[in-house]
Amino acid sequence: AAIEKAMAARALDAALSPTEKARADLAKLQQRLQKSQDSLARSRANGDEAKIIEALESTVVRLNEIISVAQQQLNAAEHT
Repeated sequence: AAIEKAMAARALDAALSPTEKARADLAKLQQRLQKSQDSLARSRANGDEAKIIEALESTVVRLNEIISVAQQQLNAAEHT
């Protein structure tokens, strides 16, 4: 079932225009960012080890950077 699901997702991705794919990718990145921010807040509230909090902080920063680039690429694709 997992293989069939992956194959269907690939077929759907192939059918998307570059702009639609960029929008979908951006949405996925934003979801990942939200999950990472939630995990970071939970870790801070639970008093988790510093190395765990630092890793989550690093992930949030990295995702913000990736999202910024993805938004720029989407804006460029929409204006061409």
